[in-house]
Amino acid sequence: MATPFEIARDFHRALLERELVRRGEVDAVHYLDDRMRLAERDGTADGQGGGTVRAAVFGAAEGYQVKINAVTGTPTGWYLEALATGGDETTPPDQMIDIARSAAAPPPDALLEIAAYETNADRTVFRARWTHTLGGIPIEGDYIEVLGNGARAKPFALSRHWRNPRPGAPPEER
Repeated sequence: MATPFEIARDFHRALLERELVRRGEVDAVHYLDDRMRLAERDGTADGQGGGTVRAAVFGAAEGYQVKINAVTGTPTGWYLEALATGGDETTPPDQMIDIARSAAAPPPDALLEIAAYETNADRTVFRARWTHTLGGIPIEGDYIEVLGNGARAKPFALSRHWRNPRPGAPPEER
């Protein structure tokens, strides 16, 4: 016998399938299980096989990019479009700096150069950028940058270009 959640999950999938067929998007039905998932949350049972079912719908992330260092295999950047939209200055700058620092994990020799909200056209973002210095001398081209959404209090992009300078040897990325 199916649980109340299984009944709700099957009903939800059938509802989506019917809507896709109605719209003439029959091919999209095959991707429902890959693109959406219903997860059970707490609910209440009435003791007779019924009750309230609570669930959350999860969808596959669209617009997600990751850059990886081909030599070391470590990520050097990422961008998630879904978190970039609808930004504003709701979250205080000090809190956004902490959020950016948590995402960036800058090394001790990083110098916070920029930490402010910027508005370009209709998009407001928080930009935190660390530069690399060695003995007070800036390492040209080295930086870590995090872009954040103040409305969501979350980072949506990270770029890292950071090398270990070694006098007399080619630079090594970390």
